[in-house]
Amino acid sequence: AGPTNELKDPESITTYKRLQTGKYQMDIDMAMKVVVADGARPIQIIVPVDPNAATPAMLAKAEEKAKELAATPPPAFAVDAAKADQGKALYVSKTCSACHSLDGSKLVGPSFKGLIGRVTITERAEVFVNDAAYFTESVTKPQAKIVRGFAAAQMPPLPLSAGEVEALLHFVASQK
Repeated sequence: AGPTNELKDPESITTYKRLQTGKYQMDIDMAMKVVVADGARPIQIIVPVDPNAATPAMLAKAEEKAKELAATPPPAFAVDAAKADQGKALYVSKTCSACHSLDGSKLVGPSFKGLIGRVTITERAEVFVNDAAYFTESVTKPQAKIVRGFAAAQMPPLPLSAGEVEALLHFVASQK
């Protein structure tokens, strides 16, 4: 037997919440019955294209540059132990640990193990060695440079003072 008119008729679904737009809010099982009864309609999904997205050729060049940078010694960073201890407390209290590991494992964000001095390639094929300026920018403007392989728009800007950012930097730099 084919679909029934009962499911096509909005009056038959009046037990569900009607929104101001004229649509209904209902559980998924009922929604599927309505869709099946109404027939499948073609849909169009529009995915916005980032005009700055890296092309495969750009990424290939970035990989080559990353190899060159990795062959050079990273810039030195002198860790202040007292600031690193303050930064460790912030790493926990600001829940950095939920997204950034200390052991090299991949979580939502890049691992803090070896972050300072590591070569990074971004989603836009930018290549650089992570330093204090990059770390500070990543904390204060997290969407400025999205590391390749990690989802954009995940990390919110953190309300940290300059001193707290510096303490976190010293803690992260101590994670070799």
